[in-house]
Amino acid sequence: MELQSGLLFREIRIAKRIPAIEVYQNIISKNMLYKFEHGQSDITMTRFLSLLKRINMSIQEFEFLSTEKAYESLNKNFIDLQKHSLNAFNRGNILILKECREITFSAWKSNRDERYQRLLAQMNVELNILNGHHGNNKDIKIITNYLFSCDTWYAYEWNLFTNIATELNAETDFLLLTRIIRKFAAFCKSSNSSNDDYTLCICNVFFACIEQRNIILAEKTYHILKSEQIPQTEILPNILITFFDGIFDVLKSNNPKNNPKILRSLNYLSEFSLKMLQHRFEKLSTSLITDLKGKDN
Repeated sequence: MELQSGLLFREIRIAKRIPAIEVYQNIISKNMLYKFEHGQSDITMTRFLSLLKRINMSIQEFEFLSTEKAYESLNKNFIDLQKHSLNAFNRGNILILKECREITFSAWKSNRDERYQRLLAQMNVELNILNGHHGNNKDIKIITNYLFSCDTWYAYEWNLFTNIATELNAETDFLLLTRIIRKFAAFCKSSNSSNDDYTLCICNVFFACIEQRNIILAEKTYHILKSEQIPQTEILPNILITFFDGIFDVLKSNNPKNNPKILRSLNYLSEFSLKMLQHRFEKLSTSLITDLKGKDN
């Protein structure tokens, strides 16, 4: 390995917000990683490949970034696209999301960075959701294959999963969630992250379970969230918990009338201009109430 590889590896690790201990543990010592990342010593290819697997990157991706010396600009462009597309999706702005998709497609064609391929697949799924269609199986497979290949997820992987969770079948969702959830909870605490990403992910799994009327898995997902001690100061997680409570009140009582907890959470989402979440909450609660009314008749 070239000594410069360690410097680039460190940049990527820090950009992905991956703690050093998550990378070197059981592969090399903390001191060896420090020297490698600061260009002071080399490591074997076998160990390097093991380290790359810990940061969810292929050797081909790393070699491209190293050869082209393009990591800084590529990474900034990628992060900007991620932010803009996520904001457009959450606000239901189809026009902006389409523009982000065109830029992402051009970036994928020109540099073949696999992250752009996954981001493109993610945007395709999101556009289908906004247009009221189901995601393309090919796009979903690109993302789920990657997620199942990762031993540990960080913010990037959770963002991917969160945004396609409603398009997966409930069993796949719950399998992915339970396979990795505790590691992500620990990561959030170690990196002082907000509970929003963590909660939104569980929320989307819950949505998929309820939409598919898999009440057993919905209840298990609900208990995962309730088991976490979410502070009252965390606004979005508490809005979601209120909504979940309302959904289960409706299910347990078999009462198709509008539930005050559901109405309260919808009002909060409206106040915070979270259009996409508000729409999905309304759609889910309406379909559930319609089903219950149909049973009564």
